[in-house]
Amino acid sequence: MYPYSSPAPSFWRSPRSRHLEGDCHCRLGKIAGLTWGHVDIETGEIKINRQLDTRSGLIGRNFIPLKTAHSYRAVTIPKHFFKDLLKIKAPGDGFVFLTVSSQPMESSVASYPLHSLLDRLGISAPSFHFHSLRHSHVTLLLTNGVDIYAISRRLGHADLSVTLNTYAYLIDEKQKSETEKINRILDNLP
Repeated sequence: MYPYSSPAPSFWRSPRSRHLEGDCHCRLGKIAGLTWGHVDIETGEIKINRQLDTRSGLIGRNFIPLKTAHSYRAVTIPKHFFKDLLKIKAPGDGFVFLTVSSQPMESSVASYPLHSLLDRLGISAPSFHFHSLRHSHVTLLLTNGVDIYAISRRLGHADLSVTLNTYAYLIDEKQKSETEKINRILDNLP
């Protein structure tokens, strides 16, 4: 059962919204700090230019700087996601995602419903947490052939080496399939 007296926060009311980190790969602090003024439905972008300190017990409207200059970016999001976002918008909301008590998100508020959802789906993943959705996003993009440089820019990494080092295990797996592809091409040469 959700540990609050009301339904889950607006963050979890929309099935697509549950996957914000998976759709736009943002860390919780960036999602928590997202205000409606940073959501551009016309261009299909979310502007990432600040984050909220989401550590439990420290929550408030305390914005902290992003890690690097590359962290400041505009992220393209699927159109269907924006339709779901508009469903949770309430008059007077400044932040896009609020708890049921109209407070900004914090770590425990995001983690508990995620684990509840996994439990309902019969998925045992005790070490899976909200940030794991970011890694799932990268896995999805890599397995569908998206260029690693484009992924690195999307993640807001300072340089390509950060992405390569963080996701080396995925790149090694992809290299095996790419090697097979290279061999097929070379085998078909006259």
